[in-house]
Amino acid sequence: MILENITWKSYFTVVAVLVIIYYAFLLLISYRRNKKGFTLGGSKGEQAQEYIEGGYDQLEQLTEEIRHSILEEAGTDATKAELITQFRHRLVNYDGLRQPVFRIALTNFLIQKSETICGVTFTEDELNEQWDTLVKQ
Repeated sequence: MILENITWKSYFTVVAVLVIIYYAFLLLISYRRNKKGFTLGGSKGEQAQEYIEGGYDQLEQLTEEIRHSILEEAGTDATKAELITQFRHRLVNYDGLRQPVFRIALTNFLIQKSETICGVTFTEDELNEQWDTLVKQ
């Protein structure tokens, strides 16, 4: 008979190869599903995390730009109206104003730096009023 000619060593070798092929196939399918999920948007939690991380980088770059190109250039000669006009011009396309965490951080930055660099005092309400009109546009 055929089964009598198969040794235990041959049997276990074939079983081991088949098990390795099976698990490699499962890993390949799992990898393709995960990769497809990421390229099509991934989960909402992952999207939010990526958006927040990118948003912090964008906010940091924006605040440095405002500090150097608006506040430091205006100096102590700037008026409140001039600064607000320049802020509005720079922030008109900034999507972070729609996100509370970025909006609050930006508002606090502008309140603090406007006072220390230009000597101009803003209130949170004044800036939020400006942001509301920008977001509605």
